[in-house]
Amino acid sequence: MTACFDEHTDRQLRRMDIALALAALLLLALPMGIGLLIGHRRSVKYVTANDQIFKRWHIDMPDNLLGYLLTKTGLCDWPVLLNIIRGDLAWVGPRPILESAQKKPTEALIQLRPGLVNIWELRRRT
Repeated sequence: MTACFDEHTDRQLRRMDIALALAALLLLALPMGIGLLIGHRRSVKYVTANDQIFKRWHIDMPDNLLGYLLTKTGLCDWPVLLNIIRGDLAWVGPRPILESAQKKPTEALIQLRPGLVNIWELRRRT
C-alpha cells in the first residue's frame, strides 16, 4: 500500500492534527501546568523518516503521592501534544525512531510523518 496523498488531503490531515492537539491542550492545561511546576522536564531525541531530529518531551514526576496520581493520569506524556502541533508527529503514523538507534527507515516510510500511535501496535494490543 503506497502512502501517497495529494497536497489537499495532506493539508487537511495536518489541520486535523493541529485542531485535535490544541483542543486536548486546552482541556489539559491546568493539570499539565501543575505537572510542569512539580515535575522535571526531559527530552528524548527521535529521528523522522527524512533524517530530521526532534525532541519529544516527557515530565518526570517526583516520588510522592501527587506525583504518583499525576503519573497515573498519563500526564508524563502529555507534552507530546506540542510535538503534534509543531508537526514533528502525527496522531497516526509509523513509530518514531530513537536517535541512538542505528536503524534506518524503509523507503516506504520516507514520505510519512511518524505518529503517536501506529496501526501495527494498535492491532497487537487488541
